[in-house]
Amino acid sequence: SVEKVPSFGVPTAILVDVSGSMRQAPVTGNRGSATSVVKCIDAAALIGAAFARRNPGSVLFPVDERVHDASHMNLRDSIATVSTQLRSFGGGGTALGAGIRHLNAIGHKGGVVVLISDMESWADTNGWQGGGTSVAQEFAAYRARNPGAKLVCLNLQAETSQQAQSNGHQLNLGGFSDAVFPVIERFVRGQVLDVEGPYKAADASAWVREIRAVDLVGTRVPRE
Repeated sequence: SVEKVPSFGVPTAILVDVSGSMRQAPVTGNRGSATSVVKCIDAAALIGAAFARRNPGSVLFPVDERVHDASHMNLRDSIATVSTQLRSFGGGGTALGAGIRHLNAIGHKGGVVVLISDMESWADTNGWQGGGTSVAQEFAAYRARNPGAKLVCLNLQAETSQQAQSNGHQLNLGGFSDAVFPVIERFVRGQVLDVEGPYKAADASAWVREIRAVDLVGTRVPRE
């Protein structure tokens, strides 16, 4: 249900990866006979549209090697309509930093940036050495203009690539189920990994508690 998607209560930017790899990869990954026919682009478009619905006034941009003009889209349309329109964009390479660079270029004022992708960003690798990815660099600039802003990177493929190091204002989640929504909401509200700087040893136990709290078979395991 869309009611499980968090409403942040602050201006929100949603960036949906519409690159070629998102159209090719099944959202489950390759699992033999258990492989889903649903592609990453299908899931990303639906999730992005749901976030837009739950966060009125948000901005939403499709991104591959560049940001696509989505000004004709009405985010008040149905989630099905918006997700269908999102799937019509892109198909090129992946330069995820372009999305946040665009937010900086237009002077976007916000509190949350949600990036939905397989995180396989390769077309903007120049200058990574010593300076982080373009996503990390652009979000640092975004946060300088928007103190307290948080970045949520939802990696639908749960691969090893990540675009920004997790800390108190940047969250990486790999894979997808509706269990990610309460984790995202608590992170934005400062209730998950609310620390500045890289992961610390204590964060491992915090994630164990988050995982134990997921209801897998109808019986929720309480947090310790």
